[in-house]
Amino acid sequence: MDDLPGLRLMEMRLGERLWPLRIPFHYGRVTVDSFAEVHLALDAVIGGHTVTGYAAEIAAPKWFEKDPGISADESVDRLKCAAIRAVEIASGITAELPSLAVLERELTRAMATDTTLALAGLTALERSFGVALVERAAIDALCRGVGLSFEQAVASDRLGLAAEQGDRYRAWLATRGAAPATIGVRHTVGLDDPLDGAGAGSGPDDGRPVTLADVIAATGIHRFKVKLGGSLAALDRLEAIADVLDAALPRYRISLDANEAFEDAESFAAVMAEIIRRPRLNKFAAAIAYVEQPLHRRLALSVDLSRLALPWPVIIDESDDGDDAFAQALALGYAGVSMKTCKGVLHGLRNAAQAAAAGAFVTAEDLCVQPGIALQQNLAAAATIRAADCERNGHHFGPGTAALPADERAAIDALHSDVYGPEGLRIAAGQIRLGSTLAAHGFGTSLTPCQGEPLTSIRMGSQTSRSAENKATY
Repeated sequence: MDDLPGLRLMEMRLGERLWPLRIPFHYGRVTVDSFAEVHLALDAVIGGHTVTGYAAEIAAPKWFEKDPGISADESVDRLKCAAIRAVEIASGITAELPSLAVLERELTRAMATDTTLALAGLTALERSFGVALVERAAIDALCRGVGLSFEQAVASDRLGLAAEQGDRYRAWLATRGAAPATIGVRHTVGLDDPLDGAGAGSGPDDGRPVTLADVIAATGIHRFKVKLGGSLAALDRLEAIADVLDAALPRYRISLDANEAFEDAESFAAVMAEIIRRPRLNKFAAAIAYVEQPLHRRLALSVDLSRLALPWPVIIDESDDGDDAFAQALALGYAGVSMKTCKGVLHGLRNAAQAAAAGAFVTAEDLCVQPGIALQQNLAAAATIRAADCERNGHHFGPGTAALPADERAAIDALHSDVYGPEGLRIAAGQIRLGSTLAAHGFGTSLTPCQGEPLTSIRMGSQTSRSAENKATY
């Protein structure tokens, strides 16, 4: 559209909050019992008025990078550094920008070539964490400033992507169909999660579901994201999961997530073939919709998957770290890509348009997103790409809205009573209602969150990464 709202960035303020988990979360090569959540408040002048937008994201260790020489604590610090550096660079952009898409492009280029981040050895995904925080806070400010919901802003191209992407993006916008009233919950089953009563003893006594069987009984969820280890031994765990699902549900849907667990394509193909062969996995295997990022990112985009004759579609997640990653994946036989708000919202919208044109698909995934700004933005983004379901795990592992400051909890209960109940997410028949999320003038909400403790600097230790020494202080 011709009347894109220009924006000028003003002051930005970073903060962090700690979320203790009610259940430890084991994914990839790390088990966590608490998460740091990075918050950003961004002031921008839009249409002659100063508006504040917000963003928040969990700094999940050992997902954005998987260097065994970097500890979990250092992994979190690297993400905080990416956020701080993104704010510093964005604060130097003083001119009025013609669109939000231009802001995101300029910041992405600057982060990619930044000497400070290069010396610290940050990966492209780690840098995208910082870009995404600024981008999302700017989206929120724009939506609040022009009085639109995120769905309306995307539909009317107030973000400026059509001018950049052309007819392919316009075609995707025109064919998305109506916004959904609800979205399905795809429940994450971690590598160590208790499955039935026999494993519930170590869980919290808080009246909320602990085991997989508990979750099904309490919520009606029938879609699951199952974490997969990188060897044949991992299939014993899948059989135990299948036993619970088969007993509880007449039908269910599965995505498998290996989190880069396989070091070569042959071992991955062998595990997939063994799933087909095991009788206890017959129903489970028939329910698998796709497999997410099985191969380590260093080789994932150099292996031709089409030669493996795999029984299920495979998508990239961690390998989706740049503009050309999805196109490379499609050429190698991958069938889709994940959308995570921590990787960038505009990046995800571009991928959605590319997927539609290529006959591929985009899934909506979660990185233990917690209630409030982060979850509302994640829900709004998933609805905008018309995902039928979204991985949701933050509500299960995390403490729920009870951990929010009292005034913020009261505000979110008032704004989004269809999304949150007394103990956290309202999940009925496996679905979350989206009415208030899609109607909010803002990026999924008009909530004003508590920023937590100020985040202004972080010191990287002397740990050596594969590409550089982490000695910078930000």
